[in-house]
Amino acid sequence: KDEFTIECPAVGVINKILIAHNNGGLAPGWFLDRILIEDVNTHHIYEFPCNRWLAKDEDDKQIARLLFPKAATEGKSFFILGEKKN
Repeated sequence: KDEFTIECPAVGVINKILIAHNNGGLAPGWFLDRILIEDVNTHHIYEFPCNRWLAKDEDDKQIARLLFPKAATEGKSFFILGEKKN
């Protein structure tokens, strides 16, 4: 499990996110289970399911994914991003 904390201004409702990588390095592909974004002020969690590879040698060969949340409410200023790699 990887986690990243990012401080940013309020963004409002999050309707979609784009996740991608540059395909650099040795064996750069990774499997993305989901992305969680937490509003640390309200503790609301956006869940963006993916369950796909971001890899040029796996699945559909794509290294970018446009993800939509299971449910969304208003976002605030701080988010915790998580991803699962296999």
